[in-house]
Amino acid sequence: MNAKDLTHLYLFCQAVRYGGFAAASLHIDASPPTLSRAVTSLEQSLCEKLVHRNAKQFQLTAAGEQCIKQFSPLFDTLSSNWQGINNQHSELSGDIHISCPEPFADFIVQSIAIDFMTAHPKVNIHIKFASDTQRFFGDQIDLAVVTKPTKTPHLIQKLLFEMPLTLAANSDYLNKFGRPQCVEDLEQHNLLAANTLGAW
Repeated sequence: MNAKDLTHLYLFCQAVRYGGFAAASLHIDASPPTLSRAVTSLEQSLCEKLVHRNAKQFQLTAAGEQCIKQFSPLFDTLSSNWQGINNQHSELSGDIHISCPEPFADFIVQSIAIDFMTAHPKVNIHIKFASDTQRFFGDQIDLAVVTKPTKTPHLIQKLLFEMPLTLAANSDYLNKFGRPQCVEDLEQHNLLAANTLGAW
């Protein structure tokens, strides 16, 4: 049996469970024509007719009855075991590492992190203060809020918000050192700058 036959067998069992192709299509992600083709392919692989079917009838043959008896319980057991694994991992746990500017952490992230850890006691959130980081993978950062887009590849980046910046200088300073004409001129000036909130 190959993977294709296994898929067709599963679809056949679902069609029988729900009493036909149209009914089964309402419960699983497959259209009635897809279910019909799957059963036809399964019959060809087995060289046995499994179902007598027409517009008003969906009746198993003796071979179909035997097939359902042998394989339908296996799919039920598999589904039950799969659901059990999902339930075991329903509780969140582990460490989350966040990097962001300190003001952003103080006013936004910390309160959210505390509420999240209260709701999920097995989760630990670690916050690193940084405006920019190029070492996402080395620092094991899961989420970063930065002041400008990073060039690190393979990261998903999204603009959160924008905050305009203003440069100001008094007339005495400009008279003494001159008025900058472009951004590059600022490298020759004395600047007093605060840590700005990130937008990415």
